[in-house]
Amino acid sequence: MVADKVKATLAALQSGAQQAEVGQVMIPEQEVAEADEKVVQALRSKGAVVIPVAAGTNYLSVNFVVQIR
Repeated sequence: MVADKVKATLAALQSGAQQAEVGQVMIPEQEVAEADEKVVQALRSKGAVVIPVAAGTNYLSVNFVVQIR
């Protein structure tokens, strides 16, 4: 259950658990295909920061960052 995983992650963070242990809780077990590089580049061209979630997985973290010019 997702709620149980969230609770476990929060408890781990509060207890000072190592980041690797916390990361394992948050990455889904189902494997996904590698992202299309054209899609990744399109996101980046719109100002998104696209980074891998962890080594050994195709999951990505995508965040839009406000840029002050």
